[in-house]
Parts: sequence; C-alpha cells; structure tokens
Amino acid sequence: IVSGVGQDGNIKYRAVNGHYFETGDVTVSQSIIAHNIIGATATQTDANFSATAGTAYVLSGNNSATRTITMPTLAEGDVFEFYNENTSANKWVSSATIYLSDNTTFTTLADDTNYILRYVGGKLRVSN
Repeated sequence: IVSGVGQDGNIKYRAVNGHYFETGDVTVSQSIIAHNIIGATATQTDANFSATAGTAYVLSGNNSATRTITMPTLAEGDVFEFYNENTSANKWVSSATIYLSDNTTFTTLADDTNYILRYVGGKLRVSN
C-alpha cells in the first residue's frame, strides 16, 4: 500500500503489520495503462469510434451526422471521460446505456457537456 512520500522524497509503504518502510527513487519507463484511471487522452472529430477504458476523449467539432461511441465489454471500475464540444444537430451517441444518480438513463450525450463515467455494479454511471 502506498502511503505517501517522506521528506527525502522516497515513497513510503505500509506493511500489513502497520510498520513503514521506504524505497528509493521510482522511475516509470513507459506509460501507465489501466482501465480504472485516466492514463491517456484522445481527440475524436466527426467519426464513429470505439472507446477504450482509461481514456479521456475530446469530442470536437460539429458532426456532419450522428456519431456512435462504441463502448467495450465493460469491467467493474472501468472509467471514461468525454468532453463534448459538439454543437451541431447531429449528436454523439453511446452504444451503452448511461445511468444518472436517480437511475434515469440516456445514450445521447448533451452538447457542450463533460462526462466522467465509471462502470460500477453492472451500470455505466455518470460520476461527476
């Protein structure tokens, strides 16, 4: 379990017995890829696409036709971000049903709206 960083900049870990130990410097040599944190960004312009968990998407421009975001087979904890800049009559539509906190659902993303979506308890939920 990562607990924080000591004054010397070393990462502190807490062992099961509650005692702490420190490591030296940690270097990430490649991108962190995970489905339950945002680790990548992409811009989508006026075309259907398949979403990948762990990615923030800017949906830019004005669509010339309704465009579909194909969601992957969802796993518990999957997270997506969509920043919808579209203002045309042609919308972005999710292939998966999206749930609001009151359990109402939608698939069409509202224009000029940002969404943080997380798959929890068998539902793709708006978490922002």
